Amino acid sequence: MWTGRFAANVRLPWNAKPGDRINVTVTVEDVQTQMRNSPFISSFVLVAEKEQGPRRPGGPASKPHGRPGNQTSAPTLATPNLKWREFDRTDVALRISHDPNGDLEYFANEKNSYLTDAIVRGKEEEHALIKFWFGYGLLLCALGMIKQQQERNEESNEADRRDDDDESTEADDFGRVGFYCDGIARVIIPLIRTLYRGPQS
Repeated sequence: MWTGRFAANVRLPWNAKPGDRINVTVTVEDVQTQMRNSPFISSFVLVAEKEQGPRRPGGPASKPHGRPGNQTSAPTLATPNLKWREFDRTDVALRISHDPNGDLEYFANEKNSYLTDAIVRGKEEEHALIKFWFGYGLLLCALGMIKQQQERNEESNEADRRDDDDESTEADDFGRVGFYCDGIARVIIPLIRTLYRGPQS
């Protein structure tokens, strides 16, 4: 998504013939539309045309997708997948580690005391939304802290560091981020709830 726009390629059925008209309906839901029970619905008609031959090599190159009036491509804003786990300690909120492929994994504690307290106090229809606020609110905070720490590490002089020190340094960074997220967990749900309501004046 970029400013509410989403691009998608739609293929005709394999047995479509020229002149066939296919009605298509796309339904998009998120947390807010689920609460309102009012998803975004877009309907359109695909019209089959005669199949075209392959494009000749050396044709005009496709332009990069970006914001209107800007030749640079739009930044990638993909949010990592958040996984839920039951931690032994209820004061733990979020932990970060590497999967077997070396990619980062983010685990939120569904038994965190501040999360469970907010769910108990909240309305039943808000439980899923509260959990979403908690998990992804902390995830966004963690991503910001990790990015900032990576930039600081790149700017600092690390010429004398040994290769075997890099992993422990990264683990220390992740540990600090997790520790800070434990503190942010105290206020993340009330803060997002206030922002969710919008300006009060």
